[in-house]
Parts: sequence; C-alpha cells; structure tokens
Amino acid sequence: MTSIAGRSSPGNHVRRQIKGENAIRQIKLRIKADNLEQALRTTILEFIFDGHRTVWCPAGDFFGTGYQIRPSSTWYTHVDTNGNMESYWVMPFKKECEVKIHNYGEQDVELLQADIITSSYDWNKESMYFCAEFKQYSQLLTKIDSIPLEPV
Repeated sequence: MTSIAGRSSPGNHVRRQIKGENAIRQIKLRIKADNLEQALRTTILEFIFDGHRTVWCPAGDFFGTGYQIRPSSTWYTHVDTNGNMESYWVMPFKKECEVKIHNYGEQDVELLQADIITSSYDWNKESMYFCAEFKQYSQLLTKIDSIPLEPV
C-alpha cells in the first residue's frame, strides 16, 4: 500500500511514484475542506502510467459522486455518508506509475486518507492502460417539458 495522505495548499499537489510491473487494485480517498463541494470538483487526480497520462479527473467525478458526497455503491466504486470514496478498477502498468493529486481550488485541502493498493500484474500483449477524463457540459436543454412523466 502507498499512502499520499497530507495537506495541499491551493496550486500545489502531492505525488507518489510506484515502480514495478504492477496494477492499482484499489484507491481509498477521503477529503476534508471548508467547502467540500468545491474541493470535490477542484481536487484533480492525475495518473501517469509508463510515461502516459491517462487519468485527469476531479476526485468527486472519478468516484462517481460528483461535487457532493452522495452515498452509492457499484461494482467499481463505493462512497459512504462519511465521505470515504473507493475505486476498484484494475489499472495496470508495465514499469512505473506516478500518482498526483492536485489542488486547483482556493482553499487548503486535507487528504485524510489517500491510499493506493497495488499487486503484481503480468503485463502482456493484451494489456491496456486505464483511462479516465472529465468533460463538463453546461446549458444543455433536456426537453423535460416534452417528455410524458406518466404512462400514456
């Protein structure tokens, strides 16, 4: 297990490097900030696998909770009412992985828990890197008024 727990001031990041032919099996993250909603959107996870940046995503979106802590549990993510967020995606790498947690917000962010659990992985010709990105769409019309809310 690799831990990145600590405090990050605005504009800074914390980072850890993991060497070897491994795979991230689980990530546990818990953030504390005066404005948690803002922190969930402006705390960015960046993963660089073997020199390829394949993850760039706000923490809340990465764990499927968005900018508010909303308890949920899926096959790949879990969020509880206390703000504990976990992911279970398999993220293999051949030689090394660099994990950065950026604070692009306007407040200090405390990473109460930031654990990365890895295990060995047999990299082969069918192996692929895990990818996750974020794209925000604003001002989309949903046409809610044209959709019947009751069966016709």
